[in-house]
Amino acid sequence: MFIIGWVYLYKPNLVLHLNRIAREFLFNDRLILVKRKRLAVLFFCFSFIALFMGVNSLTTLQENEEANSWVLEIGNYKMYLAMQDFCAGKYQDALDRYQQVLHSDPQNIKVLKRIAFTYTALGDKRKASLYWRKVLELDPADTDSTSELKKLAPPEQSGNNKKYIR
Repeated sequence: MFIIGWVYLYKPNLVLHLNRIAREFLFNDRLILVKRKRLAVLFFCFSFIALFMGVNSLTTLQENEEANSWVLEIGNYKMYLAMQDFCAGKYQDALDRYQQVLHSDPQNIKVLKRIAFTYTALGDKRKASLYWRKVLELDPADTDSTSELKKLAPPEQSGNNKKYIR
């Protein structure tokens, strides 16, 4: 360091030139930024490839459900699609999908509950209460169905539902 101090005292341009050379080779921000940009572009491309592979596999799963049943159970996948339809406000599409799942498993309480909720969203209280009663027949201790039946029951008929409401 002492020598650089003496050189700077007599030849300051030489020290500044050496400093500039050291910065360009050791701490070159332009080279670091170029490397980072290359990595960013590479990761960006890989993310699109991964996204395409995911979407492509889902469309294949949707088109060919029987061949891909090992990937995702068909009933669960249809339930997922029905819930997506329900959340999107497509109640009739959701109801159709729930009915498909119910056809394959008539004792499925989750599906019966979802159908009852869908009928409630459609405004058909009679069918909704019918499905809530089916849930109660399968599981008499179900608290959701009793509370929903209480909500759906008209005030004059609340005494008639004591068989199903506890």
